[in-house]
Amino acid sequence: MPRPPATEAAAGSPVVTTRFRLGDQLVTTVTTIVRFDVARDVTLDELRVELVFPADEASAQVMRALAEV
Repeated sequence: MPRPPATEAAAGSPVVTTRFRLGDQLVTTVTTIVRFDVARDVTLDELRVELVFPADEASAQVMRALAEV
């Protein structure tokens, strides 16, 4: 599969994006992982939360459409 062209926003950006195809649409996301290292509770210390955000407006529209299903 040919590599999609880099977006203007991604050129020179320190952020790594994930691209995947959903049907015939290309969705680009940015992921953040949050950890609670200073927690004194063992359960919280092991907790990790992964947040996925759309990296561009086209991906945001696809995600909004999926949320309505």
